Amino acid sequence: MTPGSNIPLSVARVTVDVTAPVRLDVSGLLLTADGKVRSDDDFVFYNQPSGPGVTHRAGAGGAGDSITVDTAAVPPGIEKVVVTASLDAAGATFAG
Repeated sequence: MTPGSNIPLSVARVTVDVTAPVRLDVSGLLLTADGKVRSDDDFVFYNQPSGPGVTHRAGAGGAGDSITVDTAAVPPGIEKVVVTASLDAAGATFAG
């Protein structure tokens, strides 16, 4: 799957592994039709590793983080789960 692409899922549970040559903070956002989270509970990341139907697993030993989505457990009203990453190193860039 390429960045920005959309594909139909053939399974109810999918995991997105995010790896890079630099350390990243990976998050999962549960978004409503208007593109907003309903509350802090819809923001899943290393310090809040589970939300409704979504879990975060921090990478260990150089492995990347992952976000797992169980579509059967995602609440009604959630239209999209977005996986995002931000840099976790001073001076690092995505281009680097």
